[in-house]
Amino acid sequence: LYYNMHFPKIKELRFELTDYCNLRCPTCQRHENQAQHCDEKTLKLIQSVNKNHMSAEQIKRWFPPKVLERVSSVIYCGQVGDPALAPDVMEITDYLTYHGLTVFFSTNGSIHSADWWAELAKCGKDKLVVTWHPDSLKPNNNFYRIGSNTEKVLENIKAFNAANGRSSW
Repeated sequence: LYYNMHFPKIKELRFELTDYCNLRCPTCQRHENQAQHCDEKTLKLIQSVNKNHMSAEQIKRWFPPKVLERVSSVIYCGQVGDPALAPDVMEITDYLTYHGLTVFFSTNGSIHSADWWAELAKCGKDKLVVTWHPDSLKPNNNFYRIGSNTEKVLENIKAFNAANGRSSW
């Protein structure tokens, strides 16, 4: 009854699994170069990153099956951090897709090995869609996505797709 009263119309969930990111993009809200353009609240956000991950335990507690039966999809936003850096991302994805939700996973794609991405594709089966955000290819990708490697991103995309993963660009 509690869920019927408080979550009657929620169809989609959006959240950040982590605030960790492996890149140093100069125009990102996380980057200290942006601090001069920020209000005090946003500046505190910039100073607090790389400290938080959502755990599988938290997701299961906050979103039990009774809540998930009303939801059709989840978006791992990737605005503050890259969900691939969340230690429990595979377990969380498995839990959500097991309960029938489609998971949209936004990533820069430059994290982990090709084998890790192939494993993620199997974890989400046909209910996982990875949206890749390299933002551009050589030579600009390495300019805007500082710390990224175009060849590695393409290798990860190929491995994910070869394992029957669903990709979006």
